Amino acid sequence: MIEILAGKHKSGRTTGIVSFPSIEGGSHAPRIGFVPQQDILPPMLTVHEALLFAARLRLPESVPDTEKRVRVDALITQLGLAHIRDTRIGDGERRGISGGEMRRVSIGLELVARPDVLILDEPTSGLDSVSAKKVGEVLRALAHDKENPTAVIASIHQPRYVSHIAVKAR
Repeated sequence: MIEILAGKHKSGRTTGIVSFPSIEGGSHAPRIGFVPQQDILPPMLTVHEALLFAARLRLPESVPDTEKRVRVDALITQLGLAHIRDTRIGDGERRGISGGEMRRVSIGLELVARPDVLILDEPTSGLDSVSAKKVGEVLRALAHDKENPTAVIASIHQPRYVSHIAVKAR
């Protein structure tokens, strides 16, 4: 279901329409960000480098690089990753950041483009309880941001944390 909402048809045939309420003014379809269950991150880059690379790829060339850097720095703070900003992501062969931190970087890769709707496939899967709670707190903060709230849709198989992620409509 999550893949269908995000427009990621994996296999089979889907019928019907997925629609979202109008986004301020209703003149455009909502920008949708999708975070898959598995983190796919470049292990040789630092957290800052990975997010800046995503900003440079996903934002229009008309956005100055200085603005992209400011956006990435704000996002790093928002995601609670400032303490590992310059740490390499790492992988199974090279030690790097933790699983919960990787998940928050994956979320950041989508947030850098400022989606109207963020869809996540099991964002707490495979995480210990502390990391899952931190991810839940980040998602809740995104949904409840007073200046720029993001609609959050997530499939979660750890019901204990659903109350921490409760979202509100714009």
